[in-house]
Amino acid sequence: MMNNLFGRDEANLIQVNNHASLHQEVIKDYESLKNLAANYSLKLDVLSGHRSFERQKQIWNKNLILKPNSSQLHDRLKWSAIPGFSRHHWGSDFDIIDLTALAKKPDYIIKLEPHEYENGGILVKLGLFLKKSLAITL
Repeated sequence: MMNNLFGRDEANLIQVNNHASLHQEVIKDYESLKNLAANYSLKLDVLSGHRSFERQKQIWNKNLILKPNSSQLHDRLKWSAIPGFSRHHWGSDFDIIDLTALAKKPDYIIKLEPHEYENGGILVKLGLFLKKSLAITL
């Protein structure tokens, strides 16, 4: 049980594409979200699902290098979770993208930053869909 909490056990994961896995209990909800999005001409895909402890540690360390002026832990947590504390370890949190938007700009590299989902951003239609359909604030 503890290994699963910290991204060291992959027993409950199901592969959803070539590079991402989700916890078996969120697959049905993810598929429902994908089907709903298709009604809005969106083609959802998981960019990042389960992350091992080691992968989360790499992300955490990279953000420390890229954003060195942010000395307070609170500021650093805006970019990533501390390894061992990410819900990505469980495979229940995942980052989604719209493949139809990316097809229009195939060289674009997604950064998973808020501006990409807002007015003028490449994933604005996805951001609007999420706000409307899931009543969330981005």
